[in-house]
Amino acid sequence: MLVFIAVLTACNQPPSNDDLPPLPKIETTDYREIYKQFKSTGTKIFPMVYDKSFGSKRLVFIGISHSNDNDTLNIMYDTILKYFSMLKPNVALNEGGQIPDTLVYPTRNKAIVEQAGIGYLKYLADSRGIKLVNGDCADSIEIPALAKKYDKDALLYFLVTQRFIPQFNAGPKADLDKEYRKFIADYLIKRCHLALSNRDMQWQHFKILYRKNNNEEIDLGHFELSKTENYFYDEGVLGQIGRSSLHIRDSVIVTNIYNSLKLQGRVFIVFGGAHLLSLKPTLDKIFEKSNSKTH
Repeated sequence: MLVFIAVLTACNQPPSNDDLPPLPKIETTDYREIYKQFKSTGTKIFPMVYDKSFGSKRLVFIGISHSNDNDTLNIMYDTILKYFSMLKPNVALNEGGQIPDTLVYPTRNKAIVEQAGIGYLKYLADSRGIKLVNGDCADSIEIPALAKKYDKDALLYFLVTQRFIPQFNAGPKADLDKEYRKFIADYLIKRCHLALSNRDMQWQHFKILYRKNNNEEIDLGHFELSKTENYFYDEGVLGQIGRSSLHIRDSVIVTNIYNSLKLQGRVFIVFGGAHLLSLKPTLDKIFEKSNSKTH
């Protein structure tokens, strides 16, 4: 009788670390399909909550809209707090790179105003005494992978319009040529290991690329990112690069989620909602034998 009880008790124990199924083949939703959903629903579907368990392991993935995310009254912050408090996570994952452990926000509002969802997640992680870990793809992985697939000039044009111009402060004291060379040398060459020439480091060369792609001269004072091809719906090479970039990132994100589940058990993640929609097919496969639901 004692042996039977022991066996029955063992059968009712939560699964061990080894019970999570192997990471399945990564499948992502095409961002053009996600765009169609956005066109019909807008961003009203966010914040979206993906909450699933597998034995003792549990993932809560909050998909948010990046619009108005510095607004301390945005309802998404109530949702983040609700599920963070409910889950009591062992680790939290953020979008956009590693946040220094030394960065500490004294208040909720200061965290949100200064760094939106990432700042608030750091505030919550510190309040619980857990690590906030970068769940995103390193640029040094993403960009070399893109370089293997796309023409150098097309990739350079994409990266400059997406990652240099929006952050460039075109004030009266700005040295455009100097800042552009620094972006190329420090970020694209040194950090991302992209093979570029002296010609590529000249702003004049980018102006030629811009004219070729837009049939007009670039005016930084009136630059509109919307004039470049959009990865959500454009079929040209720049749209393809954008979607490939997101696919590479999503593949790394879901791998980081899976590894965190195996090692930590209870994982809390906040990313842009499009990433959650993209990753849902793979996440569903990981949890397909569980009985939990997406909210």
